[in-house]
Amino acid sequence: MMMVDPPYANVPRYGPRVIPKDLGPDFEEAASKDMKPKDKKKSLDMFDSAWGLVKDDMAGKKKALIACLKKEGGAAGMDLCCKATKMDRKSCKALIDSMDNVKIHPEGDVILMDGL
Repeated sequence: MMMVDPPYANVPRYGPRVIPKDLGPDFEEAASKDMKPKDKKKSLDMFDSAWGLVKDDMAGKKKALIACLKKEGGAAGMDLCCKATKMDRKSCKALIDSMDNVKIHPEGDVILMDGL
């Protein structure tokens, strides 16, 4: 085994990486050379399709959240929003934070900002 210094040596959570000798320090470059162009394209197509599914799912959850808020008159509790999007609190809060037209009130209510 060969020890390699981390790229961010002054950051405590990064420690030295151990790379097997047979791979060497430029194993990623060697692996990409071995990969045929057809395989690279197939790999990118799989990534693009998976990313498309994630984006479609998030768009659906955003629509469900907005529909829930409109149904409740523009504001609702976090629990109701979590139930409407079928997400846990942490994920639902991250979704709300990523949206420009929905905000969380200091008291905890979720508010739709459209029309304000």
